[in-house]
Amino acid sequence: MSSGVPQRFLAFSVLVFILVALGYLGLAYGYASFLHNQIDGGKAKLDELGRRISADDQKELTRLYSQISNTQKLLSSHVLASRAFTFLEANTAREVTYIGADLSVPDRRLTLDGAAASYDELVRQLASYKRASEVERINLESSEAVGGAVRFKVSLIFKPEMFKP
Repeated sequence: MSSGVPQRFLAFSVLVFILVALGYLGLAYGYASFLHNQIDGGKAKLDELGRRISADDQKELTRLYSQISNTQKLLSSHVLASRAFTFLEANTAREVTYIGADLSVPDRRLTLDGAAASYDELVRQLASYKRASEVERINLESSEAVGGAVRFKVSLIFKPEMFKP
């Protein structure tokens, strides 16, 4: 008087095992050979393309790639001195004009010769430099009233990260 549950469970387990084994064999032999054929077809296409391009063109493409790669490396380590111009554009008052500028990237120093409408404008301009997060130190080297304007010379020392890429 057996209920037959162990026999049904065994039959079900054997069926699942056979299905898994057939799936594995199908993937291992059928799909694997399909993938190998695809890879071989891709290699054949690449070889055909390689034969279409002459040896001189291949050398030229290699040289061009080398130049592009070297340029990318150079630009990634290049100092961005143009950031000084962006800084001046963003932090210059309307009543201030620059007459000359000298940028020393190794020293992180920008020396500006300029003119302001008044001493009040010069003070506002210096305060603007001081508020800027890029500036580490400000040095007002000279100022004098000339006609209706104030001529000045100021040096800005930027923080090290100002010129890094």
